[in-house]
Amino acid sequence: LRRRELAGDAMNLRVLVVDDDEVDVMLFRKALERSRPPEVAFELVHAKSVVEARTWLKKESFDLAVVDYRMPEITGLEFLQELVPAHPKLPVVMCTGSGDERTAARAIKERAQEYLLKADLLHVPLARILLDAVARKREEVGKSEETRLLADRARLDDLTGLPRQAIILKFMEDGLDRCRNAGRPF
Repeated sequence: LRRRELAGDAMNLRVLVVDDDEVDVMLFRKALERSRPPEVAFELVHAKSVVEARTWLKKESFDLAVVDYRMPEITGLEFLQELVPAHPKLPVVMCTGSGDERTAARAIKERAQEYLLKADLLHVPLARILLDAVARKREEVGKSEETRLLADRARLDDLTGLPRQAIILKFMEDGLDRCRNAGRPF
């Protein structure tokens, strides 16, 4: 997150950790605590399965999800393909104990904000990585909403708030074309 956002009051981020291995979750918690800046608090919610994660996501909101690659029901990549469209504002970090470059590339392609190896957790600035993932996602979401607002403004007249004349004409021309193609009078 931007430094100015961290400069004020303490920040509390809710993190959903989806991992079936309790030991790995303890390692993640320890690594996060070691690298956590004093002005940031992380509240971890542990889901032991994809099914449990789905339940949590239906009833609670989170600032970030950390998903293990190897899960009993489906892979983390398969869950990511489900998670991103269902929760487009939620940043997701893929974390695995045994990964390779192809898996990392696929995770990023499926819109994971980051890809981490569990073996590296104690040796990387984990809190900073998670904060950066949240910041990147918020920036991405902000840009897409800004683009939508600009498109809406381009379609509407500033004075009346009604659709611009060019849009109305295009709509009418399309309707006339459909009538002609269907052989109906207009």
